[in-house]
Amino acid sequence: MRDLARALTPQLVERVAALLAGADHVLIAAGAGMSADAGFDYTSEAQFVRRYPVLASRGPRCRYQLFGYAWPSDAVQWGHLARHLEELRFTPPPHGEPYEHLRAITQGKHRFVLTSNADDLFERSGFDARRIWTRQGSYARLQCLAPCSDASTWSAGPWVEAALPKVDLATEELTDPALVPRCPNCGGKVMLNVRGGDWFIDEPYRVQKGRFEAWFSQAQEGKLVILDVGTGFNTPSVIRWPAEALTLHHPGATLVRVNRQHPEVPAELEARSVTIGLAGAPLWAALAARG
Repeated sequence: MRDLARALTPQLVERVAALLAGADHVLIAAGAGMSADAGFDYTSEAQFVRRYPVLASRGPRCRYQLFGYAWPSDAVQWGHLARHLEELRFTPPPHGEPYEHLRAITQGKHRFVLTSNADDLFERSGFDARRIWTRQGSYARLQCLAPCSDASTWSAGPWVEAALPKVDLATEELTDPALVPRCPNCGGKVMLNVRGGDWFIDEPYRVQKGRFEAWFSQAQEGKLVILDVGTGFNTPSVIRWPAEALTLHHPGATLVRVNRQHPEVPAELEARSVTIGLAGAPLWAALAARG
């Protein structure tokens, strides 16, 4: 691979700054690494054990290990999910600066955000909600697990507010069985409205998809910079591979891939890519500091 940057140098900062300055359009293609920079690291054992010591004693050692986890009871599952949503969706992140800096350095551009993250941090950080597509869903909503209809999703906020006082922190369990959520339409089981199986209801995000398609159609003219940040190989078909495909099929596009572990790009994109083997946060901060 050519020109893989492993250090944040003034030359690298200037190179990315020049690309952004010359761009007519900017697509931010963000994966889990962006949330990790803000303090929500799904691979961190230390974060998980510190906040959920009882659950950690049952086996899981980080947030990723809860995907597909066999919950021992509704009380354990929904006691955890109430606190999970409180932490990741309804509380400001420990480090909001990466989002603030990224918003500042792309301000004024014809901009869109494509993200696999369900924490809504882009919208919560001031990005225009009309130009965000959260492809994996949102922690802001619950849904019927059946699902009984495409309309069976609703706001998670009221349930979180009611459930949190009923979570016993000594056991991390929901103590009131009446607060285990049920679908208001069919009375069936409920899950977070995030992609985790063929039960996922994507109806709330179809408007987002349509807006992205319209935006990208407009972005066919002029220079496009795709800032691909924190997209690895857990779900590459959601953001990473689409970012590559969009670059390949847009003659005026440049892909800037920022990823500590997997900054590589396909050979056919090397001539139109900048590959940076670093976290995004220091790069966005250095670019924002330029004014």
